[in-house]
Amino acid sequence: MIPRIFHHVWLGRKPLPTLFDRFRNQFRDLHPDWDHRFWTEDDCQQLDCKALLNAWPNQASRSNAARLEILSRYGGVYVDTDVEPLKSFDPLLQVDAFAAEEYRGRVCNAVMGSVPQHPWVLWQLEALPRYKKKRPPWGPLLATEAYKEMVKQGVEVSLYPTTHFYPYLWNQLSLRGSNEYPKSYAVHHWAISWNPRIAWETSK
Repeated sequence: MIPRIFHHVWLGRKPLPTLFDRFRNQFRDLHPDWDHRFWTEDDCQQLDCKALLNAWPNQASRSNAARLEILSRYGGVYVDTDVEPLKSFDPLLQVDAFAAEEYRGRVCNAVMGSVPQHPWVLWQLEALPRYKKKRPPWGPLLATEAYKEMVKQGVEVSLYPTTHFYPYLWNQLSLRGSNEYPKSYAVHHWAISWNPRIAWETSK
């Protein structure tokens, strides 16, 4: 069973946007008996992957590395800061690892859960150096590659449908804020904060 721990990662020295802080509070309100951990730049500098973490100039790539080591150590559920919770995640924890499809054949890493030391997470962590020169967003590519490898090895990773966390995609932003997500546990809002040219305005 996956531990009742939520992990949020916010790297760099800029303050967490107001909207993302609101989402964090909503996670706490919906999950009062969970542990809620907020990993800052200083916290992540204590991780074993520090050198690799600092090799990437892009915060999205750095976050990809941090989330994997955090899950491998502690287990729990990692969620991007632009994920808005809608209902309790408790029903999702009766497995050893989970993620959801972004679309058919592609696993997204914006929401992912596991027990400590799960092979799916460890495989991704060990593969990180191969992605050092890739441009973001490469996290879903790594998660997908690892998932396919787990299928070959017979290691179970529960892959939930797109609607669990991604009721609209990055190219369907007209649906953002529609509030019509009856099948979703949470909504990833595709803030794309790693790309300032197209990032979502989150100060409101």
